[in-house]
Amino acid sequence: MRKVSDGIGTFAVALTVFLIALTRLLTPLYEGHAMNFSPIGAICLFCGAYYGRSWLTFAVPFLAYIFSEMLVNAGQLGKFTIFYPGWYWQYIAFGVIAITGSFALKKIRRARVFRASLASASIFFVISNFGVWTTGLIYPMTFGGLGACYVAGIPYFWQTLASDVLFSSALFGAFELLRGGMPAISRQPEAAIPAVNP
Repeated sequence: MRKVSDGIGTFAVALTVFLIALTRLLTPLYEGHAMNFSPIGAICLFCGAYYGRSWLTFAVPFLAYIFSEMLVNAGQLGKFTIFYPGWYWQYIAFGVIAITGSFALKKIRRARVFRASLASASIFFVISNFGVWTTGLIYPMTFGGLGACYVAGIPYFWQTLASDVLFSSALFGAFELLRGGMPAISRQPEAAIPAVNP
């Protein structure tokens, strides 16, 4: 298991996540830009892999998403907000992706990271499009409407997959190199030594 468990490692993962989250601000803010090309799915996998089954697995990516979402919406909508129709479906998807990372990436291997990225994009596609359908604002609340919603979302799936693979490769690759060069990040906390009565 590649989980970090000391203060330095925990901080290093969080700092890496927030820096990568800021790349969302580089997305062109105009009609027809690369929708769903975002680092958040990769961030959730990353936190799941390195924080394991800890509250940080959810807290760090959610805070990074909220922070970057507020800045993105300030540019697009002219106000700092994280609320929009069906916003909670995004959080459900990200939570499931983080859990997936904690189970699928106990060992960091290129093939595992790629498979987890594919799973991440698929999870987001299924949950987010289901959320769009449940609003009833675009598609009728029928099985036909649900199918039409998923079909319409296919082009965005490829962009999600591309971003998950790209950002996951960058995150895991760079962090593993960092851990190799900085033993303090990889160090596990020492086991407590029981006291011995004289």
